[in-house]
Amino acid sequence: MRYPILVLFLFWGLPLWAQSLKAYEKAAQAALDRADYYNAIYYYEAVLQSKPQADIYWAYARALAGALAHEQAVSAYQKAEKKAEEYPNFYYCYGLSLQQSGQYEQAQEAWEKQAAEQLSPYEKAHLQQCLKGLAMIEAQVVDEDWNCQNMGPKINGPSADYAAYPDSLDRLQFSALRQKNAEMAFRSQLYREREKGKKAQQDERISQQKQLGASCWGKNFASRYLTIIEDSSSYLAYSYLQENGRFSLPKALKGLPDRSSQPHYYAFGKDSAYLYFVHQTAQQKEDIYWAKIAEDTLVLAFGSLGAEINSPGRELSPFRRGDSLFFASDFWAGYGGLDIFCASSDSVFNLGPGLNSAAHELYFYLNQGDSSGYFASNRKGSQQLKEAVCCTDIYQFETSRFLPTEPTEPPLLVQLDSPAPPQPIGPSQEEELLTALQQSLPLALYFHNDEPDSNSLALSASQTYRQSWGSYAQLFPSYRQQNSANLAAWEQFEAQASANYQQLQQFEEQLLALLQTGARVEVALRAYCSPRSWTDYNFNLAQRRLDALINNWEAGPLAPYYASGQLQLKSLPLGESQAPKTVNDRFDQPQLSIFSPAAARERRLEIELVSLKN
Repeated sequence: MRYPILVLFLFWGLPLWAQSLKAYEKAAQAALDRADYYNAIYYYEAVLQSKPQADIYWAYARALAGALAHEQAVSAYQKAEKKAEEYPNFYYCYGLSLQQSGQYEQAQEAWEKQAAEQLSPYEKAHLQQCLKGLAMIEAQVVDEDWNCQNMGPKINGPSADYAAYPDSLDRLQFSALRQKNAEMAFRSQLYREREKGKKAQQDERISQQKQLGASCWGKNFASRYLTIIEDSSSYLAYSYLQENGRFSLPKALKGLPDRSSQPHYYAFGKDSAYLYFVHQTAQQKEDIYWAKIAEDTLVLAFGSLGAEINSPGRELSPFRRGDSLFFASDFWAGYGGLDIFCASSDSVFNLGPGLNSAAHELYFYLNQGDSSGYFASNRKGSQQLKEAVCCTDIYQFETSRFLPTEPTEPPLLVQLDSPAPPQPIGPSQEEELLTALQQSLPLALYFHNDEPDSNSLALSASQTYRQSWGSYAQLFPSYRQQNSANLAAWEQFEAQASANYQQLQQFEEQLLALLQTGARVEVALRAYCSPRSWTDYNFNLAQRRLDALINNWEAGPLAPYYASGQLQLKSLPLGESQAPKTVNDRFDQPQLSIFSPAAARERRLEIELVSLKN
């Protein structure tokens, strides 16, 4: 009787095994789609044990490349190559992993097999830069003058260490991704040498519950600018040194765009200072921006450094010394991954081999009046978690290659007098900019019930729209709980509202581009309210919602255009009279009159129309 039982077990076990494999494959694809590369690797490795097929190796290779494990990715690409014709950008991707493994000749061979017409516009442009990089490599030899040295275990841990710079006593300050024990999640915090040459410890002088990314000194070592990391986003804050040797609680630096990080402070004199930083735009590009600041906390204006530096790829970790700006880019011709570049008033160039490698180099820092400094890299020889080359170490260098020129104002490659003078532009180009704006409309921006400034008859708002949205988004878990019986409908609204908020940044950037042509522009806005309150109250609430968006535009790059009248707003506020009769307005039924998707859709401000004024 034992054999029939065994056969029955195997018979029923096969479907369970197949279901488990399918679940792992689905989880792997979902992790890859959301750029969760480490979980994708874990799931694909489980799938490959039973299903070693070319399509699985192709996905596995992209997950490995995303985790920067390029040598392992090369091996996976090789096993997927027999089906390369099924993947239009196969040899582009394969060549990138070969390049970032230092296998330059093999990368050249792979890219020669890639049909350019099968690539996206970005991939096609990037491939041209990669080929320029290969030609540059053939013409150069490693510059030994850089003398780069890993700073060792007193500074570097097994995970990411980055953004190093000294204090007034030449003790190193830097950021690091660490975990206190194996059970806790990795967190990015600030670290420092308490004594020169001693093991670095976490900097406890700044009380902050959130994660801290890259930072820099402000004026005279008496303040610091910090990257505050919130979930997948970030913003810049400042903190002052207090008499007790600790720093004040960080406060957000207002007037800068969302998703800002990696600050670098540059002062010309007592009353003239600039903050360079990285901003992730609405198109998910990471570009370098400047901000003119006064009294360390007042943002007067900000803007992008422009196409001379910001490519279609990523530009990171700006650092200025004299009249030279150093930054990292993964697009311009280089040696693989992120390379460090130098931009002066008339040229932009790669700092060359010796400093740059096939791996990532970023967070360049040059000591004052010296030819030594620091940078971060995940090149071979860096400490790594497990086997993947995920993590950067801090390196120091000495070189006699160059010294920056004396400082001049305004900052490199940008004109800071705002608004910028109109640029010559043809009517067709102006029309093209206007058409792009109009195609994104109407754009609905949503609010929580009776916000901003609840229980008020005021006509002006004390918040910006971004602040109001931030408070609203924090309440979404409560909204999901209240809509548990119809969760899909709420999640659909939440996704649309969040997407519209992200689109606002793109709209503002397009509007700025149109204003910079010298055009006089009118934007028509219309505010709506849910019908819970009487009409007069809703009229004032609608005005406050309009004012919240105006508060956004009274700071940052649109401010001078609004102040001068070149940007005009046409307000069309509405009360509950415009709400559909089917929207619940009963105070004793908040689940329907506040938390339902139908009520939430009515609490909005719409950007309806953009037009040109004579």
